[in-house]
Amino acid sequence: GVLFTKNKVSGVSVYGERLFHESFEFREFLPSKSKFAALVVKGFRDLDVKSNASILYLGASTGTTVSHFSDIFFGGKIFAVEKSPAWPATGVLPFTFPARSRSP
Repeated sequence: GVLFTKNKVSGVSVYGERLFHESFEFREFLPSKSKFAALVVKGFRDLDVKSNASILYLGASTGTTVSHFSDIFFGGKIFAVEKSPAWPATGVLPFTFPARSRSP
């Protein structure tokens, strides 16, 4: 299965996903790129979060899932924690930090 989110930033593909135009622009939300999308495709429906929620997203990586969260939770704020590129999506506040390696 394939999912779609209504694109919050029209004309922008965050990670190379396809854009579709109907009455609105939609972004393809691939389960092969997001564990959350895979969970939804497998039947998960118990996410009781309002569209104006504030979300702390840990492990944002390249921003795939968190960019779709920005589309879904359009009235709230998403705080993304990871060293990642800046996302063009509004409502996402990235916390970036330098990774340090520890000597064994």
